[in-house]
Amino acid sequence: MIRWHVISAVFKRNVMSYFSGLLGYLFIIVFVVASTYFTFQPEFFTDNMPTLDHLTAVFPWLLLFIVPAITMSVWAEERRSGTDELLFTLPGTDTEIVLGKYFSVLAIYTVALFFSTTQLIVLASLSSNVDWGIITATYFGYWLSGAALLTAGMLASALTKSTPVAFVLGAVFCVIPVGLGSLDTTSELLRSLTIAENLRDFTVGLVSLSSVLYFVSLISSLLYLNFIVISYRHWSSSAQSGAAANYFTRAVCLLVSFVSLTYTASYAIQPADLSEEGLYTLSDTTRELVASIDESRPVEIQAFISPEVPRQYIDTRKTLISLLDRLDSLGGDKITVRRVAVTPFDENSDQAETLGIRPVSLQREIDGRIKSIDVFLGALVRSSYDEVVIPFFGKGLPLEYELTRAIGTVSKEERLKIGILATDAQIVQNNPEGRNREWQLTRTLRMHYDVIYVDPANPIPKDEFDVLLAVMPSSMVQEEMTNFVEYVRAGRPVLIFDDPVPLFMSRMEGGGRILTGAPRLPKPTPGGMMAMMGGGRQQAPPKADNGKASALLDILQIAWEYDEIVWDQFNPHLEIDIGGEFIFVTNESSGYNTISDKSPITSGMQELLLAYSGEVQKREDMSEKRTFTPLLTSSLKSATLKWDQFASQSFDRMTFSPAAMIRPVSNPELDKYAHVLAAKIEEDGMVDAIFVADIDMISDWFFLERETGGLPFQFDNVSFLMNCIDELADDETYLELRKRRPAMRMLTKLQEQRDQFIREKNEEEREAEEEAEDLIDLAQKRFDEERKRIEADPTLSARAKEAQLENVARAEERRVSVARENINREKNDKVKAITRSMDRQIHAIEEQARYQALILSPLPAVVLGLVMMVTILLSEKKNVTPERAVR
Repeated sequence: MIRWHVISAVFKRNVMSYFSGLLGYLFIIVFVVASTYFTFQPEFFTDNMPTLDHLTAVFPWLLLFIVPAITMSVWAEERRSGTDELLFTLPGTDTEIVLGKYFSVLAIYTVALFFSTTQLIVLASLSSNVDWGIITATYFGYWLSGAALLTAGMLASALTKSTPVAFVLGAVFCVIPVGLGSLDTTSELLRSLTIAENLRDFTVGLVSLSSVLYFVSLISSLLYLNFIVISYRHWSSSAQSGAAANYFTRAVCLLVSFVSLTYTASYAIQPADLSEEGLYTLSDTTRELVASIDESRPVEIQAFISPEVPRQYIDTRKTLISLLDRLDSLGGDKITVRRVAVTPFDENSDQAETLGIRPVSLQREIDGRIKSIDVFLGALVRSSYDEVVIPFFGKGLPLEYELTRAIGTVSKEERLKIGILATDAQIVQNNPEGRNREWQLTRTLRMHYDVIYVDPANPIPKDEFDVLLAVMPSSMVQEEMTNFVEYVRAGRPVLIFDDPVPLFMSRMEGGGRILTGAPRLPKPTPGGMMAMMGGGRQQAPPKADNGKASALLDILQIAWEYDEIVWDQFNPHLEIDIGGEFIFVTNESSGYNTISDKSPITSGMQELLLAYSGEVQKREDMSEKRTFTPLLTSSLKSATLKWDQFASQSFDRMTFSPAAMIRPVSNPELDKYAHVLAAKIEEDGMVDAIFVADIDMISDWFFLERETGGLPFQFDNVSFLMNCIDELADDETYLELRKRRPAMRMLTKLQEQRDQFIREKNEEEREAEEEAEDLIDLAQKRFDEERKRIEADPTLSARAKEAQLENVARAEERRVSVARENINREKNDKVKAITRSMDRQIHAIEEQARYQALILSPLPAVVLGLVMMVTILLSEKKNVTPERAVR
């Protein structure tokens, strides 16, 4: 039976011994300062996110210093000073002494780790929206990591009398679980045995039983080895070989048992989710949907999964397997899950490809070389009603949504029907051979809806589909627009995307961007260059209302300028340097609610990206019965730009049609209004429509990025589109599920300062532009006065007057040109100076935060050292008799 008073006595003795010397405090100070240094790397400020990711990346290697520093004297110093014999003659067992020693070094490490939390004060000062659940789980992972390696350091100390040797040997022992994965980067088994791999769950807010058991297994096994080494003195010389073999066998069996238990727990038990959003817990939507499945029509999921995947897909594979197991357990007889291990060219791969699940070629490091491997990571979900094929689970896809959505589709007798209007956008093809030219949007919709091609040249049927999707209706001719307007007038649900500058209908040429498909421009010549070469050129039919879509806007009772865009200076991602024509819609942009929380479509969304978007406005004469609900708006740091401010006349040689050259706009005058970019217009029995003033927000790039997850942040564009469709179809099943993802968190203090600098730069540029305009007005005034004088001079002939006017105009033009050049040069110099000043001041704020964290980090250790010193001095003084005290 373990006696805790014995353990407590050993514990107190070792803790007091460690904190009685200066060296222990120095080790702790170095540890906490190094932790702070790695937390606030320059990349931390570039990422603009309040996380501990940069510390996590090096933390296992940081333990190679602090763990041996704490444990090097725990046994070695006892043996060197000869107190080990005294220790083992105390009335305590070897087990109690080992536990007392371990708890003492664990307490010291806990104190050191606690002192490192001073960096969280600085983190909180930089951001107002830190996810403290993830921070707590991460620190728990740090604590378990150190707790496990302390046993390795103790083992090293037990093997020598020299503390320096114990330090080096401890670092060697600790590097095994830290760097084991580096021996073979392709081995999933080796990676699963490393500290970093088992720390990963904690850093995203998960406390998984498998990871906890890994650390407990390591602690238990190495503590047992400590016990064996300490017990060695009890063995007789004749029984040493037998005892060693006996204990070794026990240690191996113990280790195998723990490894098996850990592996089983990794898939059998759901981890606790401490993150604020609870993203790793099955949602209520999934649970309710599974409960509603008809038992007579069970759902079968066949998942084809490669056993070996590149490192960047390890988490995806593990999460997918865990999710499938949870669905299998939750569904009971309603859901059957079959996991199939697939390698290229085997029978299972043939079956997968027959079902429409094809391998994706990914890069992987093998034997130090980057090679392409084929990876299967897809699923077939089917029932007696329907089937859905998910070809590949990209690492950016929301796995729970994809599987839940597929289950919901196949468990219903009929799919919703989506009509897609044929326009110049060509997002859908009416012939099977054209499927490869369809937009990714259409291919995604086909997974869960019945997609119907709708030709607006004919009257549009009112009851054939649940929602009509119209992308760029401004490109339609008059007859097509008339049919479309009649459909909208009938009050049928319609989702409309139009765009003053559709970038998908442009291309780069000669250092600029040629735009051909804007509503303001005429339709391209049919046949283009080929028609010209063949002499068969035809005039393209005119657009309805010259591209203004006036008839459609009249029915909706809204205003939309077909040649104006919204410009927004807000950019939350410092690593992306793009102009204000690209609008980041996020509620972090200002106090204004740019993503509406009043609509189930957008409530809970975090960030969308639009490009050259137009503005939607409610007309003053809108019926009182009609509601106009803004869904997306710009920030208050925005403006509207006229066509001439961002486009100039050009000609497209590919289509032999008029075109426009798009040019970037530099800091226009902000109007400080929030401009509506998307809105829902609704009136019972009259109108049920959503109008979005940007098409590029649903282009292929957003669907591919959603799948691949190439960026360190996510956009909700695809979720917005799908929510719009489901809301119009009165199906709110998946609205909330689509919004489940990590919240957008920024370093708000730095962002506010950066916005202030940008406003100052914009003000300088605006003043320079106004000065240039004033100069031109003054030159024009002088020219007008001189022209009047010359025309009124009776002594000059008509030819002489014309010559003098030409000379005056030329002189004024030269004067204005020189003056404008000087103004622009001064403006550019000021802007450069402001930019340099902005960079310096932002860098100064970053450095100030780093220095504050670095200065703050050692203070707790210093304070503890002073308290301990005073306590020891007072204790010594108290124990000295007055006769022996120095006077």
